[in-house]
Amino acid sequence: MTTTAKPTPDELFSAQIDAADQDEVMTILAEAVQGVEHDCVSFFDLERIDAINAHGSGVLTWKGREFSFHVVDGNNNGTELRGWEEAGAEFEPHRPTVFVLAPRGDLVGQAMEGGRGAFLVAKWDALLSREPFASMAGKYAYDRRVQPGGLITGHYEKAAAAGGFVWMEEKEAETLRERLSAPVVSAPEGPEI
Repeated sequence: MTTTAKPTPDELFSAQIDAADQDEVMTILAEAVQGVEHDCVSFFDLERIDAINAHGSGVLTWKGREFSFHVVDGNNNGTELRGWEEAGAEFEPHRPTVFVLAPRGDLVGQAMEGGRGAFLVAKWDALLSREPFASMAGKYAYDRRVQPGGLITGHYEKAAAAGGFVWMEEKEAETLRERLSAPVVSAPEGPEI
């Protein structure tokens, strides 16, 4: 039994958009993700990575047909299609990276060495339930989206450090939480020498 490989976004784009229109459509997508209004493009997710780089998912209406897309544009990779499907096909939109507050690495190391991982998790949860930390992740996400760049990041890194925190991707923080919460297994005692 052989399986056929799923076509790449570029292959689907090339097959579904006339060759004569491909440059124009890519230019429209690149301009739209950078904030230029085009009536044929609507976004349901748009995120600025920094002042130059952005990515977004949306719908392009072109010559009476609708296409779902995810496009990245900027000086990191140029303009790149990461998703392309004709309307009606299954399309998974880009999910923005979620950052959360997590204990600094030195605090994690001390807790792990001392067998106090569960205590650190309890302290972590207690601090996150109080201001200013309770609302900080939401504010950070909003500010990164509205005004991306080093100044915003630096401000929030300093605020996090004041509580013994660093910013970490949500999935990494979940893994850290599991590691800290795991029961401490002590090595069996050997014979005295």
